[in-house]
Formats: sequence, C-alpha cells, structure tokens
Amino acid sequence: IQATIREKDTIVVEGPLTADPKTNEPILSIRRFKKRLLEPETDPEADTSAELPVHVELHTHSHLSAMDSILSVEALVERAAKYGQKAVGITDHEVIQAYPEFYERCQTHQIKPIYGMEGNVVDITPILMNLEKRYSGAEKEFLQETWETRSFCVIDFETTGLSALRDDIIEIGAVKIFKGKIVDTFQSFVKPTVPIGETTTRLTGITEEKVREAPALSQILPTLRDFIGEEVIVGHNVNFDYQFYQQALLKTGEPLIHSVTLDTLALARSLLKMSSYTLDKVVKKLGLTEETGETVSFRHHRASEDARVTGLALIAMLEMAKKDNRVTFGDIQNLQAEIALNRLHGDSFTAFVQNKEGLKNLYRIVSMSHLEYLGKVPVIPRNLLSENRDGLFLGTGSPVSELSKAYRMGKDHSELIEIAEFYDFIEIMPSDAYTDIEEGFDEKTLREMYARFYELGHEIGLPVLFTGNVHYLDPVDHKAWSVLKISDIALHRRGQKLSSTLFDGVKLHYRTTQELLRCAEEILEDPEKAKEVVIDNPSRFIDRIELIQPITRTLHPPIIEGAEEEIKTLTLENMRALYGDNPPAVISERVKRELD
Repeated sequence: IQATIREKDTIVVEGPLTADPKTNEPILSIRRFKKRLLEPETDPEADTSAELPVHVELHTHSHLSAMDSILSVEALVERAAKYGQKAVGITDHEVIQAYPEFYERCQTHQIKPIYGMEGNVVDITPILMNLEKRYSGAEKEFLQETWETRSFCVIDFETTGLSALRDDIIEIGAVKIFKGKIVDTFQSFVKPTVPIGETTTRLTGITEEKVREAPALSQILPTLRDFIGEEVIVGHNVNFDYQFYQQALLKTGEPLIHSVTLDTLALARSLLKMSSYTLDKVVKKLGLTEETGETVSFRHHRASEDARVTGLALIAMLEMAKKDNRVTFGDIQNLQAEIALNRLHGDSFTAFVQNKEGLKNLYRIVSMSHLEYLGKVPVIPRNLLSENRDGLFLGTGSPVSELSKAYRMGKDHSELIEIAEFYDFIEIMPSDAYTDIEEGFDEKTLREMYARFYELGHEIGLPVLFTGNVHYLDPVDHKAWSVLKISDIALHRRGQKLSSTLFDGVKLHYRTTQELLRCAEEILEDPEKAKEVVIDNPSRFIDRIELIQPITRTLHPPIIEGAEEEIKTLTLENMRALYGDNPPAVISERVKRELD
C-alpha cells in the first residue's frame, strides 16, 4: 500500500471496524483500498494573471468554527498569498482563537491580517408589538387597560415556505377569545399560486388535492379580515403569521391593517423555565386540559389546531400572570424583562477589528458572550454590542442575518432601512454560498435579496462588500465538508433521516477574483457594479483597518497589592522550617534567584 500512494493522495479504504479488546480504541482492518481521482483544484495562479486588481477575501471560516469548516489557518493564508491578495480576513463563528496563528502566518507571507468574527446578536422580543403604529401616541392608554376587558384573535397559517414575499398561505386557522374562553372559530384551506413541496406536505399533511377546490386568497381574505376585526392578534411567534397576513393584504390589494400583536412565544419565555419553547412543549409544560378534563392533544402544524391550542395556552398563561397581580397590558409587556437572553436565537452579524481599541472591545464582547450569555451558542445582546462597538466595523452578516430575515419576512422598506442603519457595511455573497438549508434558501431568492441590499446600501450610504463565505479550500473538498456539516445537523436532530446530497449545489470554496466577479454580475446584472463590490469596496475597506498584533510577546502577570511581599515571606518561612536558620548555600542562592 505504501508503495502505491503519495502525500496528498486521496484514497478510499474498506474493511470491518472493530474495537481493541484492551483499549477499546476503534481499529479498521483494511480489506480493500483504491485511489480516488478528484477534479482538479482551482488554479492558484488564476488571479495573478488577471488584468483586473485582485479581490480581498474577508469572510472565511477556519476549522475553529465548530463543525462548520475544514479549512486550516495555514492553508487559508497560503491560498490568499497564491492569489496575490494583499490582505485576508478571518471570521470564525463566535470565537477568535485563530488570531495568534493567523497573525504569524500572515507575517510569513507579508499579508495584512483582518481580524473578524461572525457572531449572533439578540434583542428581547417585546410580548406586545405594533403599539405605535396602531395607536400613534395613545400607547400609554392602551397599556393601562385591563386585558380581561379585551377580545383576542389567535391566528395561525400553514404556508408553502418561510418567506412572506415568495411563499403562499395554504391553510388559515383562527379563534376568538373573550374572558378566558374560546367564543368563535374560523378555518379554511387556501388555493396557492405555487406548488406545495414535499417538505410542507410531510410537515402538515396538506396535499395538492386538499387545496385544489379551495378558495383563492383574494376570495377568503375579506372574510378573515372581518373575523379578526379590531382585536389584538395573537400567535406563537406571531411575527411570522402577521407578516404573511400583511403581505396577503398587499398581494390582494386590500388596505393594510396595523393591529397590536401578542406573542405567546415571548410570553412563555417570560413565564416558563424551559430549554425549548415550541408550541407542543409549551402545551405539555402548562398541562393544558380540554373542558372534558382530558389532556389536550392536537395535530401540530395544522392551522386550525395550532390556533386553538395557542388560544388555550394564552388563557393559561394570562391566568398565571393574573395570580401575580399582572392585570394590565402594561404588566404583560413588562414581563419581557424576565426573558433569559441566552435562550434566544441570535441573528448573524460580522465584526471586523479596526484598531487596538476595537480588538480590546471584541475580546470583551466574546468573553461576555461565553461567560454570561451562553446557551446553545454564545449570543451577544444588542446593548452589549452597541456599548463596545468603538474600533469595530459591524456588517449585516450572512443569509441568516437580521436584515436577511426581515427581507424574507416581507418587512417594508422603512423597516429594512432602520435595520441596516445599525451597521457599518452591507455584506452580500454568491447566491450558492449558504449553509442554513432549513431556512428554505434558493439561489433565485438570494439573488433578488442581494440585489435589493445593493440598492439599499447606495440609498443610505453604506459600502457594499462582496464576500465568498469560505468554509473549505477547493471544490474537491465539498464532500468532506458536507459530511462534517450533516453530522452536526444529525447530532441535533436524532432520528431524522438526512440525505448525503443535502448540500449539493452549495459552494463554499475559496473563489478566485474572476469567479466572484461572475457571481456578482449574476446578481447585479452590471459588470461595473460587480467590480465595485468585489474589488473596489473591499480594497478601500481594508485601507481603513490598522495593522495590529493581537498578542504581544511580553508577559502580563496580574498585579495584586501585597502579593510580592507575601510570597517572599512564605518562601523564607518554609525554607527556615525545612533547613533551619543556616540553610545550605545552594538552597539559599536558588531561593534568592527565584525571588529576585
């Protein structure tokens, strides 16, 4: 075997895997092996021969991004050098351990290191939303009202996907609640304008046959609108359903309604101590029962059932609040202070260090996120980020960023501007460079989204940077990366069958300048705009960043008042106890040298 293979060859080996009887270590007994022919790597000289200046890659993940990259820091910097790039950035997920090695490798290759990180920013989601839009200056009066005097309308939609802009409603469920009881119900299937996918059918049980004779959205929406009326709209993660409702009104030419919404997900997070707040788990935690006394059972992911059970959960949680003398809407809103931030799901953002102050601030942010706000992943409260953003450049991040989610939910233009203005630059990527398959991404949606972000950046004066979202070196590394990524997903979804082709079509290799220009031109449909975001803006951006050494070679021991004298006293006392008043010269000389 050794005679037939060389360094860097790829081979496939087969044989039984057993355990060593003494050490229990796995042992593979090779029965057969073969060399594997792989497609050629991306030409590392491709960029150096290009007439255009070279792109600077800013968004890369090393193997220190847990279960998300197979790229070593050494290989990353070497590739940047081969491509003739004058700088390279590193943006590992939630961690910055790569910085010392990253600095040394960049020094060796005379490349400017750009220190970054991809983090997760969290906000406390208000339990009650849209107060300003609904009451316009009279919010205080509403918050002083007793919630028992109000009716609620719980809504739930089953949809063809997660995007309110692109996907359709296929089932509507709603119930009205007054004085702790369900007083009316509404249910209807809706005929969609797009096909129902296999995933949706598997999740909901709704097939094309069930909706074939259903009313169109334009036919059923006026009835739903009348049913909701002026009531407070309730839902479990109500923002999802409310955005679909708003987009449905826009699509059918109906006037928009600004209703106050109440989120039972946020309410549950404030009242119940749990590790997960899915509707079925909240129902189980509350111990809900029917009027007959039987435990509530329901078909999750069916609109009518989800709306009914969400209504029952609302009634139970409002009763819990009432026992604590929380009887007004203001009391309910104030419950949000009880929400544990580390139980929230963060939105992606990118941070780059501009100077030494920024490096210190990033160290502080990372330390706090791991020590104070560690849940499934470390999260960063927005106020912590805002208070420590001096010396940092903050970007809108990956396809699961705050801005991206707002776009896919159908938030209006003014809301997108408000979100984007928090950041220092807008980040866009190739339309096939994504990893979060559960978000329902496709290349067409991402192209449209990034084109919109480019225009948004120009409108509010933010630079737009095109990055590659690098997770491995060459296209041939895709399979190894996908095995790692699928394994990570499988760890969190035990029992769920995952296809080995799950990430086919996703491309996260270290692309050349020409590759990125082609990707950007597909999105922006203009070679000049592509050059602007791929070459010009990243080059100007790195010129604003100082050359920083992340860790100096000088030791920085802690300074503790009186510690030096205490150590000296203890040492001399112990020496006297062991060797008397006249210790051997070799002992006394050694002690003196150590103390000095």
